[in-house]
Amino acid sequence: MRSDASNMTYEQFMQTVSGLAGQISELHLQLAESQRSIVDQLIRAQSQDIAAIERSLDHLLDAAAHPVGLELFRRLCKYYWTINPEATATYVLAYRNMWLDEEAERSTEGPR
Repeated sequence: MRSDASNMTYEQFMQTVSGLAGQISELHLQLAESQRSIVDQLIRAQSQDIAAIERSLDHLLDAAAHPVGLELFRRLCKYYWTINPEATATYVLAYRNMWLDEEAERSTEGPR
């Protein structure tokens, strides 16, 4: 007897994957939006609270796959650079390792 998964057509599989990707994107957006007021407040108040800034950057790093998350991440990094360039560079490198290496790898791979 075959399982339901083996009876799934390619189109059904792609619909399922597409739906999951949409849900992940929505979660990234929700996480980013939850940080928007925090980022605005940190920058507006010219906060020097490194723990608060880095906590927000940690959350935004997870959400940076979504354009809203990336925009907030960049804004906060630009601000944090004036306080701690070395730590900011670490966050930028973490972003590149997390989100860009995979894209670059896919784009340089030839057809299989």
